[in-house]
Amino acid sequence: MKLLLLVSHDFGPPTQSGVIRTRVGYAGGTKKNPTYRSIGDYTESIQVDYDPEKTTYKELVQVFYDEHSPSRSSKQYQSAIFYHDDDQKEIALQGKEDFEKRVGSTAVLIQRIGDFYLAEDYHQKFYLRQNSDVLKELNLDNEALINSPIATRFNCYVSGRGDYEEAKKDVANLNLSEGVSKRILNRLK
Repeated sequence: MKLLLLVSHDFGPPTQSGVIRTRVGYAGGTKKNPTYRSIGDYTESIQVDYDPEKTTYKELVQVFYDEHSPSRSSKQYQSAIFYHDDDQKEIALQGKEDFEKRVGSTAVLIQRIGDFYLAEDYHQKFYLRQNSDVLKELNLDNEALINSPIATRFNCYVSGRGDYEEAKKDVANLNLSEGVSKRILNRLK
């Protein structure tokens, strides 16, 4: 499993094949233990754990730029890619260069990752938390909601993102009620 940290105010839950888990939090700052109410110089971020056998860092960076809006935003909501090594940095910079050739200047910050702090529980799997009937049927405790791959996938599905056929399999495997199953699948049509 590999890790990618990025953020864009326009970036929804990643649905790329090979994404295992996502968690939201704060990255890119210096303050200790930031929170939503006291974020300091951090940026709200999405941590993406992925399987390098199914997707690549480069493909995920491309998805980021495909969904990116070049407008500037505050430090808290700025678009950023936080890299772990020189190879990731180069891929992020190349993605930015390619984006700017197509669209024009962009304000994406590309920075080595420092500390990453998980956001408060109520920020985790935001779309899924807004669908209490789905959440109830998934029967996940808070720890599983934050960390499980199934919560990551269903967070995408209820936000209207993801692969219809994969969602159909997941819904069937979990034996969800007919009403919840239909609602999830209708969002993906």
